[in-house]
Amino acid sequence: IKADFTVQPDKGCSPLQVTIQNMAVGGSSIISYEWDFGDGGTSNSSAPFLTHTYTNTTGLVQIRQLRLVVTNQQGCTDTLIRQITVYPEVSAQFTQDVVQGCNPLTVHFTRPANNAVVTWNWNFGQGSTSSTPDPVTVFQNAGGNDTTFTVQLIVTSSDFCRDTFSSVVTVYPFIDAQFTIDRDEGCVTYPVTISNQSSVMPGISSFEWNFGDGSPLSNSNSALLNHTYSNPGAVTQIYNLRLVVRNHAGCTDTLIRPVRVFPRVISAFTPSVPAGCTPLTVSFSNTSNIPVASSFQWDFGNGATSGAVNPLHVFENSSSVDTTYRVRLIASSADQCTDTSWADIMVYSFVKAAFTVDTNASCSPFAVAISNSSAGGISQYQWNFGDGSPVSGVPAPAHTYVNQTLASQVHLLKLRVQNPHGCADSLKRTITVYPEVRAAFEADVTEGCDPLTVALTNQSNAPVAQVYYWEFGNGASSELTNPQYTYIHYNASDQIYTIRLHAVSQYGCSDDTTLDITVYSYIDADFKMNDQDVCSGFPLRIENTSLGGINQVFWDFDGNGSVDSNDTSPFFDHPYANPNDNPIVYNALLRVNNVHGCTDSVVRPVTVYPKVTAAFTYDSAGCSPLEVQFVNTSLRGSSPLGNNGFYTWDFGDQTTSSLEHPAKIFYNYNDFDIIRTVKLIATSEYFCQDSIEKTVYVYHKPRAIFTVDRTIDCPPFNIAIQNNSYTTNASFFWDFGDGQRDTTFVQSGLSHIYYNVADTIQNYNLHLRVHTNRNCVDSSNLTVSVYPQVFAEFTYDSSGCSPFVAGFTNQSVHATDFHWDFGDGSVSSLINPVKRFVNPASVDTTFDVWMKASSVYNCRDSVRHQVTVFAQPEAEFLATPPHQIYDPEPVISIANLSNHQTVWDYQWDFGDGTSSVTPAPSFQKTYTAWGPNSDENRFYITLIATNALHPQCADTIIHPIRILPHVPVPEILTQDAAGCEPLEVTFAMQCLYAYPDSFIWDFGDGSVGTGQQPVHTYQHAGIYQVSLKAVGDGGVAYAFALVNVYPLPVADFDVSPRLVMLPDDKITVIDKSKYAVAWWWDFGDGTTSVEQQPQHQYVQPGSYDIRLIVLTEHNCPDTLLRERYVTVEESGILEFPNAFTPNLNGPSGGDYSNLPWADINDVFHPKHRNVAEFRMEIYTRWGEKIFETKDINVGWDGYYKGKLCKQDVYVWKASGKFINGRNFLLSGDVTLLHKK
Repeated sequence: IKADFTVQPDKGCSPLQVTIQNMAVGGSSIISYEWDFGDGGTSNSSAPFLTHTYTNTTGLVQIRQLRLVVTNQQGCTDTLIRQITVYPEVSAQFTQDVVQGCNPLTVHFTRPANNAVVTWNWNFGQGSTSSTPDPVTVFQNAGGNDTTFTVQLIVTSSDFCRDTFSSVVTVYPFIDAQFTIDRDEGCVTYPVTISNQSSVMPGISSFEWNFGDGSPLSNSNSALLNHTYSNPGAVTQIYNLRLVVRNHAGCTDTLIRPVRVFPRVISAFTPSVPAGCTPLTVSFSNTSNIPVASSFQWDFGNGATSGAVNPLHVFENSSSVDTTYRVRLIASSADQCTDTSWADIMVYSFVKAAFTVDTNASCSPFAVAISNSSAGGISQYQWNFGDGSPVSGVPAPAHTYVNQTLASQVHLLKLRVQNPHGCADSLKRTITVYPEVRAAFEADVTEGCDPLTVALTNQSNAPVAQVYYWEFGNGASSELTNPQYTYIHYNASDQIYTIRLHAVSQYGCSDDTTLDITVYSYIDADFKMNDQDVCSGFPLRIENTSLGGINQVFWDFDGNGSVDSNDTSPFFDHPYANPNDNPIVYNALLRVNNVHGCTDSVVRPVTVYPKVTAAFTYDSAGCSPLEVQFVNTSLRGSSPLGNNGFYTWDFGDQTTSSLEHPAKIFYNYNDFDIIRTVKLIATSEYFCQDSIEKTVYVYHKPRAIFTVDRTIDCPPFNIAIQNNSYTTNASFFWDFGDGQRDTTFVQSGLSHIYYNVADTIQNYNLHLRVHTNRNCVDSSNLTVSVYPQVFAEFTYDSSGCSPFVAGFTNQSVHATDFHWDFGDGSVSSLINPVKRFVNPASVDTTFDVWMKASSVYNCRDSVRHQVTVFAQPEAEFLATPPHQIYDPEPVISIANLSNHQTVWDYQWDFGDGTSSVTPAPSFQKTYTAWGPNSDENRFYITLIATNALHPQCADTIIHPIRILPHVPVPEILTQDAAGCEPLEVTFAMQCLYAYPDSFIWDFGDGSVGTGQQPVHTYQHAGIYQVSLKAVGDGGVAYAFALVNVYPLPVADFDVSPRLVMLPDDKITVIDKSKYAVAWWWDFGDGTTSVEQQPQHQYVQPGSYDIRLIVLTEHNCPDTLLRERYVTVEESGILEFPNAFTPNLNGPSGGDYSNLPWADINDVFHPKHRNVAEFRMEIYTRWGEKIFETKDINVGWDGYYKGKLCKQDVYVWKASGKFINGRNFLLSGDVTLLHKK
C-alpha cells in the first residue's frame, strides 16, 4: 500500500478552499483512511476527491500539515504529509460618516480592521483616488440634479490577498446665488435693475429676494427684476440687497450686494429786491436744505453764473424796454444729486446820455455839429451849452461858439436824459477854439558828401506855433524846434530829399512848408580775407567788397604808405612770408573815391606765423613688449618748437599720444614679426603744421604653452604631452624633472613614462623653454605626481568537497582595500577571507577566485586562482511590490535567490513581451503599461536557471505581479482667472492616464468645449465654475476652476459752459459715469485732476480736448475723449480813438482790414478782439446820423454821401456783444481833422 494524494491549490488566501485527489495505492486492500487537515479538522473519507476550507484571521502566514494515513487488512500503514500555506484574511468593508449632503460634500471614510499589513486603493468615483487608510475627500456636483458617486476600496496584502467593498455618496445639485445690478448707488428716487444670473441654474428650486429697505420679500425667478429705493433722511442710506437660493434638498447659497441711496436735495432762495433801475444790484438768500445741498449753480438769466452760496449779482438792461430775467438755482449734494428753483427779476429800461460833436477843438468861429446818440427808453432831453445861451429840449440842437481873443476859450456842453421811472443819465463835453498858425524855415547847406549833416532854422510864427513835425524825406522825422539832421544813404548815385515842416499850435491849428537837399553818391571801402592769420609761405585770398559810386582804388598790402596796386578785380591772391621765429603783423590798406572827390578807406591786420618742421629720433626694433622712447626734434622757424607746440602721435596700432616726448610700449600678440608706422604731426601755437613718418619693427614674443592628458596617476605613468606654444622659427627644450631631457624643433606631441616603487608619492617638475630666432624667450612649468605601485598576490586551499571551506592568505604590497569575487556571486572585502562553497551536484565545477587590490590612491592590481566544487541550480526570485497602481512606468525590484547565483545561465521572461539573460543578483524592471484588463491586470514573471556544462540541469519558477491602471489625473492649470469683460481666457491643463480625445470642458456659462488648450471668451460679468472631464482605462475624473469676470464702467461727462473767455471764466466738469470709483481728467492744456467733478480755469486761448478715464474697484477702465469740446477766447477788447484824419483823395468805403500801417488813421474804427455782434453809428453835433455799420472791419472814412465831412467833433455810438455773450453799449466823440 502507498499513501498518495494531490492538493490544489496548496497555498492561498483565507478563506482557502482546497480540492484533494485521493491517489492511494492498494485498492481494496486498504481498509481505512485517516485524514488530518492540520487545523483541527479530520475525515475518514475514501472518496477519490475531497474539499476543505482553511481560514486564517491572524496577521501571520499559517502552514497546515495535511496528512493521510492508510491501513490494509494486515495492519500495515503508510503515511503522506503535504503542506498547505494559508495567507491572512483581509477585509475591505469600510464605514463613512455621511452618505448624502449639499455640494460640496466632505466625507470622512474609516478603514476596516485587518490583522495583516495591507495597502489601500480608494476610488471615489469622481476621478480622484487615495492610498491613505482613512481618507477625507470632497465630492462636488456641478450639475442640476442629484449625483451619486460609487466609492470602491480594494485592500491588498503583501501575499496578494485582496478584498473589495463599495458604497455610494449622493451630492445634491450645485447652486450659486449670482446677480448684478446696473448701478449700486444713486439719488432718490432710485430705480435699480437687477440681472438674476442664477435664474438659468437648473438645480435651484426657489429664490428669496430681500431688498434691505423693509419692502416685502420676493420669490421671483425672473432674469430681470426692478426695484425703486427711497431715502427720506438727510444722510446716505445703505441697503443690503440679498439673494438666497435653495435646491430641493434645502441646500442654500447667499449673495449680498450693498446699494447706496443718497438723500434728497431741495433747492430754494429769495432775492433782496424784485425790480429796479439798471444796473440793479440784487443779493440772493439761499434757503435750500443745507448741508444736504452742498454746492450751487446760479444762472442769472443773462448769461452770467455763480457757484457761491448766497451770491450778489448786478443786472444790466441795455434795451429801451423793461426786461425780466429768470434766475435759476441748481442745488447739488456731494453725491451729485440735484434740484432746481426759479425767481424773476425786473430791470427798468436802460437810459444812456450820449452825443458827439464834429470836432471839439478848432479856430474861431467854431460851428459845432452835435450828434445825439443817446439810447434807451428816454422820455425827456435837456441841453446846456455852457456859454450863457438858452437851454434846449430838442433831441439834436445846432450851436456856434465864438472866440475873438488870442487865448483859447473852453465851454462845457451838457446833456441830461431820463425814462418814465425817473432813471436818469447825463454827459458833459468841452469845446475849445484855437488861433491861426504859419510855418517857415531855412537850411545852412543844401548839398554835400554822404553822410551830410544839415542844420535847420525854424522861422514859424511863434508863440502861436508851439509844436513842430519835421519830415526829412527819407522816413525820418523830428519834433525839435531847430533840428540838425545827418543824411546817410547807400546808393551809387546822388540822392535828393525833400524836407517838410508841419507846425501845430497847442490848439491843433497847423501849416506846412518844404525844401530840397542833395546828397552825393555813397562809397564804402571794404575787403575780405579768407583768413587774417596765415602760416608763412601760404597765399592769402583777398576779396574786394567795396560798395557805391567808386571811381578809383588804391592798395597798400604791407602798410608802409606806398601804393602797391590799383587792381579793381573782385578776387586775387597775395603771398605773405615770415623768415623769423616769431609772428609778423602787416596792416593792409584799401582807399577809394567818387567823382565828387569824396573818399573812404579801411585797414585790416594780417598776422604771418613762422614755418613748422616735424622731426624725431627713436629705437627702431626689439622683442614684444617693446618700449620705445621718442625724442621730438621739431622746429618753429630755425628754433626748437618744444613745449610751445602741439603734437599728435599715431603709433600705427590704433593708439595715439599728444605728449612732446612720448614713451610707447609696442605689443605683438602674433606668432610672427610685425611693422608699425609711427606718424608725428607737429603744430605750433599758431596752428601751423608739418608731419613725418618712420617705421618700428616689433618681434613676436613666444608663448610657452603645453597640456597633458593628466597630472597625477599610478605607475607606470605614460603621460601624453601636447605642445601648444604660440610661436614660429623656435626651438623647444624639455626637462621632465626625473633626470631626463629632450629638445625638439617642431610643435608636436610627445610622451614620457614615470615610475615610482617607493612608499610615498613622487612629484616631478615638467619644464618647457621656448627660444625664437630673434632671441625672444618664454617658459612654462607643470608638476606631475606619481603614486606608489600596487602588487596583488594571495595563497589558498585550492580544492575540496561541497560544502568546501577555503582559507585565503593575502600577500599584496602597497594595498589597503581588497575585493574578493569567489566565482559564485559572493564577494568579500576582508583581508584574509574564509569561503564556504556548496555544490550538491555530482559534476565538478571550477570557481575563479579573483582578488583585486587597491591603494588609498586607487592604484590597482589583481590576481586569479581556481577552486573546484560540484553544483546543482535551484531557481528562485522575489519580485516586489507584488501589486501596485501604474504611476507612471512602475518599477519592480527583482532579487535573484537562486543557489550559486553567479554560476548559472539565466533566462528571464517578464510577461510583457520582454526578456533578459542578466546574471545580476538583483536588478529593477520597468514596465511601460499596466497589466492586461482581461486577466485582472496580471503579469507572470518566469526564471529558468541552467548549468552551462550540463544543460539538463535546469530549474524554473513563476511568480505573478499585478499593475493596475491609474484613474485619470486631470488638473486645470488656469486657476482663479479674473479680468474685465469681455474676458478671453486661454485654459491650460495637464492630465495623466486619460484618452487624448476624451477631454470635455464646461465653461460655466452654458458653453462647452474640447481639446487640451481651449480659448473661451466670457461676454458678461459674473463668477463662473469651469469643469474638465477626463476618461481613461482607470475610469472618469474631474477637475474644477473658477473664473471671475468684472463689469466695465461707462465713462460719460458734460462741461458747462463750453465757451469761456479769459481771464476769469471757469468751466465745471459734470461726471455722468457709471460704476466708477476713480476718475482721471485731462483738460488738454497739460493739467489733470482726479476729482470727480472738478472746476478748471484755462490761461491760454484755444480749443481744448477733454479726456476722462474712469476705473472700477477692479481697475476695469473706460475712456471718453471729447475733441475740441471747450473753446477759450481772449478777453474782449473794444477801444475807440478820439481823432482821425480821412484820406483827402475820396471815400474808401471804410474797410480798414488791408490798410497799410501808415494809412491806418484814414478810417475811424475801434481796436477790437472777440467781438461777436457789432453796430456803430456816427452823428453830427446836431444829432444827425451820417454813418452806420454792422461789420467790425468797416469803419467811417470821414465821408457822407460821397463828400468829405468838415473838420469838427462827431458823436459815435457802439453796441453789441462779445463772443461769451456779454453785452456792451458805448458812446463818445471823435475829432475829424483834415490833413494839410
